[in-house]
Amino acid sequence: MKNYLRRGFWSFVFFTFTGLIMAQTNLMPSGFFGFENESPDGWWINAASSPYLEISTEQAATGTSSLKFNFSDYTTLSDGSTSVAAETVVGDGAKVDLTAGTYYMKVKVYVEDNAPSLLKTIFKTDWVQVDWDLTDVKKGEWVELMQTISLPNDIVDGGFLVQVFKSTFSGMTGSGAFYVDDIEVLEAVDLDDAGTQIDENYFSFEAGSDSWWIQPAHKEFVEVNHLESATGIFSLQCSFADYSTVGSSVNVMATSKDIPEGRLELEMGKFYEIRVKVFMEDIAGAAFPSGFETNIKGESGIGFQSISWNLDEISQRGQWIEKTQVIEYTGGGLSEGDIVSRLMVVRVPNENLPETGSGTFRVDDISVVETTPSSLASLVNKQSIKVYPNPATEYIYLKDLKGSQVSIYNITGTLVKTLVAKSDLERLSLAGIPSGLYILRVKGDKRTIVEKITIK
Repeated sequence: MKNYLRRGFWSFVFFTFTGLIMAQTNLMPSGFFGFENESPDGWWINAASSPYLEISTEQAATGTSSLKFNFSDYTTLSDGSTSVAAETVVGDGAKVDLTAGTYYMKVKVYVEDNAPSLLKTIFKTDWVQVDWDLTDVKKGEWVELMQTISLPNDIVDGGFLVQVFKSTFSGMTGSGAFYVDDIEVLEAVDLDDAGTQIDENYFSFEAGSDSWWIQPAHKEFVEVNHLESATGIFSLQCSFADYSTVGSSVNVMATSKDIPEGRLELEMGKFYEIRVKVFMEDIAGAAFPSGFETNIKGESGIGFQSISWNLDEISQRGQWIEKTQVIEYTGGGLSEGDIVSRLMVVRVPNENLPETGSGTFRVDDISVVETTPSSLASLVNKQSIKVYPNPATEYIYLKDLKGSQVSIYNITGTLVKTLVAKSDLERLSLAGIPSGLYILRVKGDKRTIVEKITIK
């Protein structure tokens, strides 16, 4: 017999190297890929698979329904063959139309204990299939997964199916289940496009445990694992069992690998908004470093820039906290407008470690997006400059900035005044500048500092 399922497409995605997802359009038929719409032509399950598949309201990432895979006794299925144990086939009402190329696929999954470890998703055109390893997916909660897929040819009115093979259950006993919801296919972002600096899936550590290079001596302290994550499966764990045993010269580091996904595209003199998510374990007596860095690695001494994050100011424990700062890329040895490709180093400086105790924190979801001075309300400066008064009326005074270029921008990012400081105490006239919030940028030979100023 035929069983027709409501709207839904299943594409289970485990992580390979992928890229930035930024408000992109879902290219799959939206009426069928969230399992919410009643329809007799959405998904079809053959009679052999019907005991194991259903649209369920027991769990849903969004809406009220999801697609449930449910196996009550693995021993009755694990005969060692490669035949299909459960399969859904997309119906006529949800055919797939995609042009040849590279895409991101996203899916949300809820995996229970003792669930199958592997699932296949297949575009029937050219039989493009992907294996999804569910082994490390966090149990008992919705997790969004993502992967890059490549379609060699256009798909027109194409079919799609989801399979679990009997061979997956070899050696398994008992029962297990998992749920699927909210399947999307998105255009892959080209890193050459304006405003795109980073492959966010890679910098969310979703390429897996071996995706970042860690010195053998540092693997005692830092690793990519799946024990806790802000999104997806993986995050970068920095764990210290006893700070007093860490060598005085050890600066714990993890470096993105020298592959396209591990590089950042940056332009000298432009502003970037940097975001990271941080998790500090909730254990009585835990001690933490005062901060860590996400540094832009120099090459041949060119392009280095340090970006520091303060952990002392985070009071929350046992939850993910997002931190944001805006920087101007001023990598040493570069000229204004130079465009470079650089690696990132997540670093815990030795001087930031407590003398005793133990503690674990995590980093996840690093993002870098080009911005403008109008976005600098979230700016965090490592350094400060002496500018007074602030708020100001007719003048501001700048101290110890001789030789620096001083620029004032309004909140739309428009330059309204600039000069080069000629003395150690420079007076800057504000005549003709309307009242409001402004951005003051000071650029010297070795640093660029940005401050907010208010003109009355």
